[in-house]
Amino acid sequence: MLKKIIAVTIICSIFLLAGCSAGENWEVNLTKTVQFKQGEESTIEIIVTEENKPVTDISAKAHLEMPAMDHGSVNLRLKEGKDGVYTGRAKLTMSGTYTATFTLKKEGYTIEKILEIEVQKADGVASS
Repeated sequence: MLKKIIAVTIICSIFLLAGCSAGENWEVNLTKTVQFKQGEESTIEIIVTEENKPVTDISAKAHLEMPAMDHGSVNLRLKEGKDGVYTGRAKLTMSGTYTATFTLKKEGYTIEKILEIEVQKADGVASS
């Protein structure tokens, strides 16, 4: 009987440990270049995958800031689309390099992924 209890305890521990790694292997990538146009919102679109499969049903937020500039920061919620794609819109202050911290939540787990994003000036936008 004691052997059965120990075996069950070990098996439950393995499942518990495997469950604790949820999200650790998630990859976050931009699906397209972020464009800046003065006075308009920019679209930020990411895809979240795990082992090349889309991760769905997550709550996703982003925090963007320009570390080299003192322009403040922008927070946005990303809405789920199809196949692990999440999209949000934000009014950015200018083109350039941003640090984006993505906070992803699913089934009680929260992880953060940080990307450096190069925001490009939209075609046809005059320089000042």
